[in-house]
Amino acid sequence: LFSTLKKVPFSNPWIFTGQRALAGALLRGCSPERLIDSRVGAKPYKILPSSEHAGHRALHAVGFSKVSNEVVFCILGQAALANGSFLSACNLLQLQPSKVVFVVIEQEISDEAPVAKQSIYNMSKMAELFSLNYFEISAKEMKEEELEDILLKVWKDALEDKSSIFRICLH
Repeated sequence: LFSTLKKVPFSNPWIFTGQRALAGALLRGCSPERLIDSRVGAKPYKILPSSEHAGHRALHAVGFSKVSNEVVFCILGQAALANGSFLSACNLLQLQPSKVVFVVIEQEISDEAPVAKQSIYNMSKMAELFSLNYFEISAKEMKEEELEDILLKVWKDALEDKSSIFRICLH
């Protein structure tokens, strides 16, 4: 995702992510040494680990986009959808349109995994409920050109304050 974002012909978007995906700053020229202290390491590279709590991260992304008037890609997992803060972020987008793209990376959770199902929500219906654009792609069938096309589309939509949910299925 990070390497494809570099290829799409638009300016460097802000990316809100958790600590695990902070390594995407490396693809933007950040040295590994700068990532040691996450409070300062990636900020010049427009990658912010605003919160480990995904729902709160979504709220931070909406607020940051509204204040800065910049496009924000907010990377989330499927558990974020079941969180009240994420729903609040979607609601806030209707009240205060902003330039946010929620990138939801969905992994298959096997029956052997020590966690339960993360959410009962259907993402496309959730997007429809909150008047968000919805895009979905399967990592198994994904072609890089297809990913570039979707990223360019959500970027152009975000510039017009049309936010999106972009679901990437890894299973």
